[in-house]
Amino acid sequence: MLSEVEQRLRGRLPDGHIAFAALASQQALNAQARGDIRNALQLANQAVAIAEASVKAGRAGAFYLRTFLVRRSEIELQLGQQNDAAADAAQAVSQLQADAQPGTFSSYLVVPTWL
Repeated sequence: MLSEVEQRLRGRLPDGHIAFAALASQQALNAQARGDIRNALQLANQAVAIAEASVKAGRAGAFYLRTFLVRRSEIELQLGQQNDAAADAAQAVSQLQADAQPGTFSSYLVVPTWL
């Protein structure tokens, strides 16, 4: 199903569009569920790279980048890469905190106990 989506997106959207990051992230989740953790990490890396480039270029992507960082962090933990996992999770939390309005609450800012 994701292959069909990718074909449609490639015909309609420019390379680097945030939709391709979302697609790579979903593919990473699927690979992770199958137990293909190395491939999951490669796909998660693609998602983060596309989202970072989108944010840097001033396009949409900041909200998605946080999600992709957390997802990659979970994969890194499975691979025993605690430092990388902590760095990705900390970056996501930092971005969320920077955008949070003072005195407000957010369901996105629940910090993992291992951080």
